Formats: sequence, C-alpha cells, structure tokens
Amino acid sequence: MRSSEKDVGTATPSRLIPIALAGSALLVVAAAGLFYYASQTATGPERGDTYKVTVADGTCEPANFTLPAGRTTFEIHNASRRPIEWEILDGVYVIEERENIAPGFHSLLTAKLRPGSYEITCGLLSNPRGTLTVVPSEQSEAERVQPPVKAFIGPLSEYKVFV
Repeated sequence: MRSSEKDVGTATPSRLIPIALAGSALLVVAAAGLFYYASQTATGPERGDTYKVTVADGTCEPANFTLPAGRTTFEIHNASRRPIEWEILDGVYVIEERENIAPGFHSLLTAKLRPGSYEITCGLLSNPRGTLTVVPSEQSEAERVQPPVKAFIGPLSEYKVFV
C-alpha cells in the first residue's frame, strides 16, 4: 500500500474545528448576556388603575362598577369551589375575558375601556350578571378629539387592499 492510501482513513481534525467551537461558545455566552440584560431592563405591560373583584358561588363583589375610561386592570380572585370565568360584555360581544381561573387562585385582566355601559359575568355564565359603567376621562376625551396614530392602521391597511 502506498502511504497516501493509509492517510485517507485516519485524517486528523482540521485546525478550524476548535476555532469554530470557541466562536460558537462565545456567541452563546454573548446571547445569554444580552437576554439577561434585556429581561432586567424590560418593563411590563402598562397597567391602569387596579380594581379587585372576588367571585364567590353565584356572586361578584363588587357586582357593579363605575370607573373612568382608559386602561384598567382587574384582579379577579376565585373564592368559589369551581373554576370560573370573568368577562366584560358589550351586548353579545366579548370585550375582554379570563377563563378557567381555578378555585383559590387569582388572575389579572387589563383592558382599555371606552365610555359606555357593559355587563360582567360573575363566575359561571348562568350566574347573575353585574354592570360596568365607564365614564369619560380626560384621556378618552383627548383621544376622541384627536385619535392616536394606531387607530389609523386598520383603515389604512384595508384601503391599501382596496386600491
């Protein structure tokens, strides 16, 4: 056999493999560091005023709300013996909802509410409903006069499809 035939089966690793592995490890460490930095400096979603709601068997406490328009956070506590849901309804249209809140647990629901009158479900859909009255606020009146830029995204995209 020739010496070149022997070397084909026992090739030595290239010098590039350790460099590639070191570069990959460096990228992983850098990505982990950037992820940690981003998670420490990130802010959570914007919350509005927080209202606590306790859902017991067949009732909500409080069952009737009056609050200002804008971003509002509801902390829903399930004090009943069954998993429940809590919904904000405008007629048959569900504005916001939280489902399957286990007994003894609580859940947060954040909604941007416009002035008007809404119904709220108190636990099971067969339970009596409460009322949620949203009154105009300074912010909602300002948005009514001059809508935010985000309000134009939907109509503009539909117009582009039309054209």
